[in-house]
Amino acid sequence: MHDGAVVATVPLGEHHPLTGHRNELADHFHRLLGTSTERCKRDRALDALNAWDRDTSTPENANDNAAR
Repeated sequence: MHDGAVVATVPLGEHHPLTGHRNELADHFHRLLGTSTERCKRDRALDALNAWDRDTSTPENANDNAAR
């Protein structure tokens, strides 16, 4: 899935009838975090994972921590 498309799914994961898909979305976010260097997309993915109480300790890098 293209990084832009992955980021566009963040609001869908917030929609109550679609919350059952969060695990699948989280998998995509983790892949994005493993490959993307685009700050905005990384921030959106990390914010979603944090909001959904998913572990972000592994995918975060030094640049993510510095940006926060």
